[in-house]
Amino acid sequence: MLIGRAEELAQLRAYLARRQPALLVGPVGVGKSALLREAVDGLPSVVAVPTLQPLKPALLLLAQHLHAQGRLTLPDLDSQYLDWSEVQPQLSPLSTARLLERLVPLAQGMTLVVDDFDGITPSLARSVEPLFETLLMVGAITTVELTPELQRFFWHFRLLPLEPLPQVEARLLLWHQVDRAQLPAPDAFERHVWEVAGGNPLAIRELVRQAHQGGDLQHEAGIHYVDLTPALLLLGAFAVIARFLALGLHDIEGYILAGSFGAVFMTTRYFLYRQLRRSS
Repeated sequence: MLIGRAEELAQLRAYLARRQPALLVGPVGVGKSALLREAVDGLPSVVAVPTLQPLKPALLLLAQHLHAQGRLTLPDLDSQYLDWSEVQPQLSPLSTARLLERLVPLAQGMTLVVDDFDGITPSLARSVEPLFETLLMVGAITTVELTPELQRFFWHFRLLPLEPLPQVEARLLLWHQVDRAQLPAPDAFERHVWEVAGGNPLAIRELVRQAHQGGDLQHEAGIHYVDLTPALLLLGAFAVIARFLALGLHDIEGYILAGSFGAVFMTTRYFLYRQLRRSS
């Protein structure tokens, strides 16, 4: 279930309807893969690959899909009555360039979904250029770097930025994942999730998963802590002031006592904060 992505979903489906290549652009966990799956759901002849790097495994997945549809017709390969397990060993020895040359004419009207375009290189971009002639390519990427070598490749695509969810939609996603009534302090848990995850859907789901692993959905956000920081600051300031007063009054005993108190205070503070970091 997609929450807060109606506008982006409608735009992506419009690109698909017009057979325009499109790229979802956004940070990790923002929901690009989920939006891609929702947009292509129900379309005919969709092939999904995790990445195009390396290219050959992706092309073999494309060939497998063509074989399943009875469209893998090659002059030197009688695959119509063969299982894929028998066809693949005949295709695997082919070079990537040769395999690409054979598959491009057969991929007419197909949709290729690439889950991750990150790290695409100029040489790979040049290799996949022929695919734009016959099939529709859509995918996801974290950032688009329009270097001179990659400009031609990215010009094929309509870029659709995907931002983290606003707070209202993030709240809806959170309470769709977990029953509010099962939490001892739901408001505190909600604040914690927003502070940590913001509107990143994957981060929200991960925090909910961590909460579920606690059995009764206890979460550190539901625990009320007493903030000792002001008291510690006052004690530290008191030690410094007392030391300077003793120095001004030439009170050697008071100066030593204040200094000793300051040393004990700093040591205690160090171990206290260290223990808090370990338990957090």
